[in-house]
Amino acid sequence: MSTETLTPTPVPLLSVVVPVHDVATWLTECLDTIAAQQVDLEVLVIDDHSTDGSLAVARRHAAADPRFRVVEAVERGGAAARDLGVSLARGRYLVFADGDDLVPRGAYRALVEALESSGDDVAVGDFLKFDARSTWRPSDGFDAFATERRGASLADVPSLLRFRACWHKLFRLDRWRELGVTFPSVPRSNDIVPMTTVLTRASSISVVTDVVYAYRDRPGHGSMTRRAGQLVGTLSYFDQEARCAELVVADGREAVASEYFSMVLVNDGWVHLRKLMAGGPVEIDDDRRRALGASVSALLEQAPPELVGRLGATQRRLYRLVATGRADLLWSMPDVPGSTDDVPVDGAEATTSLSRAVDLVDVLRGLGEHGTATTVVERRVVPHLIAIAGLGSSEAHDTAASLASRIPADAIPASSSAVVRLAREGSWPALARLADVVRDVRVDVTGFERSAPVVVSTGAPDAGTITLTLRHETGTTATWTTLTPGATSRAALPRLVRTTPGRWTAQVRVDLRGSTAEVPARASRPALQRPDGALAPVVVAQVDAAGDDLVFVTRSRLMRRLAGAVLRRARSVARRVRR
Repeated sequence: MSTETLTPTPVPLLSVVVPVHDVATWLTECLDTIAAQQVDLEVLVIDDHSTDGSLAVARRHAAADPRFRVVEAVERGGAAARDLGVSLARGRYLVFADGDDLVPRGAYRALVEALESSGDDVAVGDFLKFDARSTWRPSDGFDAFATERRGASLADVPSLLRFRACWHKLFRLDRWRELGVTFPSVPRSNDIVPMTTVLTRASSISVVTDVVYAYRDRPGHGSMTRRAGQLVGTLSYFDQEARCAELVVADGREAVASEYFSMVLVNDGWVHLRKLMAGGPVEIDDDRRRALGASVSALLEQAPPELVGRLGATQRRLYRLVATGRADLLWSMPDVPGSTDDVPVDGAEATTSLSRAVDLVDVLRGLGEHGTATTVVERRVVPHLIAIAGLGSSEAHDTAASLASRIPADAIPASSSAVVRLAREGSWPALARLADVVRDVRVDVTGFERSAPVVVSTGAPDAGTITLTLRHETGTTATWTTLTPGATSRAALPRLVRTTPGRWTAQVRVDLRGSTAEVPARASRPALQRPDGALAPVVVAQVDAAGDDLVFVTRSRLMRRLAGAVLRRARSVARRVRR
């Protein structure tokens, strides 16, 4: 490493470590706010191979202010830069700042005075985040910084674990070194293990209610925050959390464990998993699948069972799926972020996608999720089999038939049994007729007559009539109407549909060699909403999804009408009282 401004100076009270990498645009403002702190300090600016002039900015500050020292790092990465700064620190206390952020006036004095007066190991202050448009306080809604505290334990303020950045904390340097704290060189979340170590092993903690840091939330490839949804970042995050979980369990305090696992499983971990899924399917090799699975499994195994039991059904299901080492199957789950009902048009890609869906059925059954496995057969496997039937590829047909044979009989819903049976038998011409219906048939609502939809179908194969049914989200079905292609028909919705709240999907029923199968009816026009009568107790609305499935949603208006009547009555009484 090379250094500047090496003239010996008296031992300072506070050492400020500032890792820097390509932040020249903001660095001057950051260092100015640190220089303005009314504390005896030294500032160690560690340049991590910047290419944008950051080093020159730091050197100008060092030339003008002997409290600043600039060091060029040999190892790459923010973690190594922080560790290097700690190794050079000479102060009684240690604090970190990032080169693109701001330190409010008086912040360091407030933190130092807290430790000077208490003798605690660490002081933690409140902070803000800001961007070009707004400023916000991430701690809103939590009690971490509601009250000034001295001599507190983590069990007294467990919500401090929700704020594990290193830059709004002040540490006793001798205690830091005694604990052997270092920053891991990882792509994401490199301060959560060090901060969990310090917080769980601190003899006592000071809490400062002042805002002691302002974090700049900036976009761009270089911002670690913006990479949270990427695969490498997600892997790193869960790996670090698994290490934090070991520290929390070793701590042994129930309040600390409850707060930590709630934060990870309900909030932060779920955000990371959703961000990963929302970007759409990504290729995850076997080693990464296993590594991610091991990390998530460790979290689930160490978390309080009652907390895991309180997770939402979807959260718990997806965590358990990842924990099996099959995170690659996340996007085969229906109705999760980033998943799609579309089937690839290439034969090899379609069979690969089908293989993942069948694997998912096996994994879900192994987890005891039999109902969800059945849904996957209906929502993923069957559409793939139908689409592959229409591709005309004998190789894809043979692969699909083999995959269909893997599906246990009790995982196949009655509505899907004909399709799976024909695929196993290799009856692809029969299934191709279903593919024709999916590709060509469109069913649209063109208007309403006395609240009954007026429906027209187009593109029906074989020029025959088609029968429409409606399937509720719970699996209940109701026969709706029979249509002649091209002719409009007034099709009153069945009473069951009108009186059962929920989502109803229109299905086209097709005869297949002595049995029937149903495929979703696709719409080609935007939805039309029926005029709601003032006394109508139930509203049935078409979902607006041109080019997608024809869907109706039934909602009861009775409770809304009752609530409105109660409110009007209360207002009337209030007016009479005022008179």
